[in-house]
Amino acid sequence: MSLSTFTFTIIVVAIAAAIVSGWGNAFLRRYAERQRVLMDVPNERSSHTRPKPRGGGVMIVLLTLLGVIALMFVEPTQLRALLIFLLCGGIIAITGWIDDMRSLSTTLRLAVQILCALLTVLGLGYFDLIRLSGDLTLNIGLLGLPLTIIWIVGLTNAYNFMDGIDGIAGGQAVVGGVMWLWVGWLWNAPILLVIGVLIAASSLGFLWHNWQPSRIIMGDVGATFLGYAFAVLPLLYRVAYPADPSTSWGWTMSIVTLWAFLADTGITMLRRALRRENIFQAHRSHFYQQLVIRGWSHAAVSLLYIGCAALGMLLSVWVWHATKP
Repeated sequence: MSLSTFTFTIIVVAIAAAIVSGWGNAFLRRYAERQRVLMDVPNERSSHTRPKPRGGGVMIVLLTLLGVIALMFVEPTQLRALLIFLLCGGIIAITGWIDDMRSLSTTLRLAVQILCALLTVLGLGYFDLIRLSGDLTLNIGLLGLPLTIIWIVGLTNAYNFMDGIDGIAGGQAVVGGVMWLWVGWLWNAPILLVIGVLIAASSLGFLWHNWQPSRIIMGDVGATFLGYAFAVLPLLYRVAYPADPSTSWGWTMSIVTLWAFLADTGITMLRRALRRENIFQAHRSHFYQQLVIRGWSHAAVSLLYIGCAALGMLLSVWVWHATKP
């Protein structure tokens, strides 16, 4: 396939995914409102004031995993990695979907996430080599195993915690997807490119319905899946690009694009832990929630966080081009 044909195919896939996601969310919203199912009723901790359908992230999940299934036929040499992502990402999403329909216990959700993290590191490996500079790497050995599990479970939950106002989680997913599209294009890695473009495009279609004033909410099904996907993509980077034995470059790309989400969640959880509060209980202590309480609109706060993500991505691109041989 020529470069021009490949580029055209990616553009067509992106447009199709955005349209299908937008149409699917419109259908889901009308169905939920008509049948009075999957409705998120606001409480004292909510950032919205009227019941809204939740679970809109299911279209992001379905389109991304359908792309992974298609990749199995295109990239059969990487079948195991794709199966691990499909299986664990699917389990995380199904658990989130059930939680959207009827609340599950924190213990059960954490147990499922830890199990998926264990299966992931068994199938894809873990962060054991950290590149310091050039060919100089630091081997952290088995210490990387628990750190990788904490990273996967932590980001899965952090992304869910940050899905609290209109547009913030969907906007972050668009930027994160574009970043992995760029990484896949740069290293000629179809796995990263296809997953990146599908996440970005399907999130854009969802965002059409989720931007302030939102008509549907992402829900745990989408937020936990996206957190898992962005946590695991650095591991897929090593599978897709075996010439680089470390995962630190892909891991760094995830961190610099998600830095605002990670900082907000990390500082908030630390502050609540020091106050001996239940860090998994719903609250309105996040920085983005406090901005809304102080009068910022959902759109303004979401644009701030999307801008932070875009800044991190652009900085990474600039550093890479400035330092490449």
